[in-house]
Amino acid sequence: MPRLLLFLFIASISVAQITCMPGKTYVKITMKCASYCNEQGVEILDGSNSLYVNDIYINYQDSEVEVCIDSSSTGLYTLELSDSYGDGWSDNSYVTMVGKHGNVFFKNWMTDTSSSYNTPCTQTYSLSLLYAIDKDAEWKVKNNAQGDWKSTSYSDSDWNTETLGSATGSYVGTQYFRKQLTTTLEDLAAYELRMNYRYGVIVYISGKEVFRDNMPSGAVTADTFASSQYESVNYRGFIRPSFDIAQPGVLVIELHFVQGASADTVDFDAFMAAISSSVVDAKCFIYPYSMTLSGSSSSLYGATSMFDFDRTTSMSYHESEAVSVKFVANDAIYPYANGVRYYTNSVTNNIRSAVFSGSSDDASYSQYLSINEPSFAASSYNLFYGYWGIAPYKYLKLTITEKSDSSLYVLEFQPLICNVNAPDTIPFGSSSYTFYANLEEVLIAPTLFGISNCTISPELPAGVTLDAETCTISGVPTEETAEVQYTLSSHTASADISGTFTLSTPVCAGSVIQLLRTYKSTASSESFTIVNAETNEVLYEVTASSGQPDNQDWVTRICVNANRIGIDVSSFGRYWLTGSFLYVQVILSTGQTETLLRARYDSNLGLSTSYYASVNLP
Repeated sequence: MPRLLLFLFIASISVAQITCMPGKTYVKITMKCASYCNEQGVEILDGSNSLYVNDIYINYQDSEVEVCIDSSSTGLYTLELSDSYGDGWSDNSYVTMVGKHGNVFFKNWMTDTSSSYNTPCTQTYSLSLLYAIDKDAEWKVKNNAQGDWKSTSYSDSDWNTETLGSATGSYVGTQYFRKQLTTTLEDLAAYELRMNYRYGVIVYISGKEVFRDNMPSGAVTADTFASSQYESVNYRGFIRPSFDIAQPGVLVIELHFVQGASADTVDFDAFMAAISSSVVDAKCFIYPYSMTLSGSSSSLYGATSMFDFDRTTSMSYHESEAVSVKFVANDAIYPYANGVRYYTNSVTNNIRSAVFSGSSDDASYSQYLSINEPSFAASSYNLFYGYWGIAPYKYLKLTITEKSDSSLYVLEFQPLICNVNAPDTIPFGSSSYTFYANLEEVLIAPTLFGISNCTISPELPAGVTLDAETCTISGVPTEETAEVQYTLSSHTASADISGTFTLSTPVCAGSVIQLLRTYKSTASSESFTIVNAETNEVLYEVTASSGQPDNQDWVTRICVNANRIGIDVSSFGRYWLTGSFLYVQVILSTGQTETLLRARYDSNLGLSTSYYASVNLP
């Protein structure tokens, strides 16, 4: 097999693409190699039948081979990436699988490792080389379509049947194209639709608009002119999640001309590629085409390192102000990037809060995805999703508003197209909340980004209000209430969803004690206990490894019916890091706080581990 593959590679150097015989499927396999490439392997299988195995790769040399493999009955295969030493592929080594029309079906690297080195390991993906619609296929074509021509139930029996690429009919004015979709992609990640056009297009799948280009916003008719045009006819398009075509349906495209330009022949064609996931354990496809990355600040360095399949390089930023990185699709294939994959190398120097947004013109951006994480695990990929207000955007922007430390390093940040459904309920950080009347400020916010136009039922306690635009509940309650279940509902053009939580606002008969922890990077090893000094009853306790957030200030309040409290501090280690403290504060009737104790654990310095404080202040 290696000799045959080498022959195919040499034979294909002088041509752009080999032509496969019936029963064979074309794929171009490009391997970008860095170091230890002789350990790296690529194999394509159909069931247990091996169809392709790479020749030995050479360090720092890119390899490209075009092959014709036996066609599978479904167009789906198994892609197996391997590493003979067991430590995964070296950074900046990745493989790309390209179909016969130049579209990318797969692009990623092998990140799995063995439990012990010098033990071979593999990483397996499903690989689709399927075209749900091929070039030069038969379509239904008409000009000046009438009726509900976008719907699946519409009868197009009186439309002409044309083979695109060689259509012979005459169609003056706006042209309409319909194509039945019989291939369902429910278990795949995405699809790529490319169209050969110059002027304006609007694309619908089973009646739902999924893309428009060079067209004004709002309703259009056959008399609506395209708002702009490209210099020439070429293939352009988008990648969207496969949930659009999870069921059989119809693809409908309307092609408009600019004023003063028209055609009476069909100079249009299209193809649709069905795409498997290129991410392990998620139905997501990493955007595979070239993007230009740039930072909004001259103090941000290495923006391009965020999306280069290389974890040895990174974007860095050391200022306190918010900063953004813009991603621009260089090819006219725009991603519906409803997901991102963020690689964190350590528990520090990470993004804590950020939003992801998109734009068609680089002027007005729509925010649709948020990252709000107090901490990340080291050496891990983290996935985040958005659900509403998304379109195939040319321009994407990551705006970082908070970082976990003074310095930020982003090694990999990849836009994804994901087959994920929007939630059907609104989630909250907790299912139940208690805030003390006349003392504590209520702050309850959904953890789901993108909802707005909210209402709540029943009526909130006096002093507490709902911001209908942000769906955030806030304010200091001025009355005592028992536990009540509330329903928060969001009403938008994209979805109507709701969620519930309970809220009580009791009056504290004793003293309200505020506990403030200024955690540093060893939070999980630190613990403390608050007890009633008179009865030794545990009033509050945070044990080690109970979800404490690294590098974050953490606050809670408790109602204490005791004259004195005892405080114990401890750690798995010999000390709490510098700056890591427990503050015990009493809330005064004015709403101000008075600190009773500041403590930290340090056995090296011989600091006390037990303290007492009086909570009944005059």
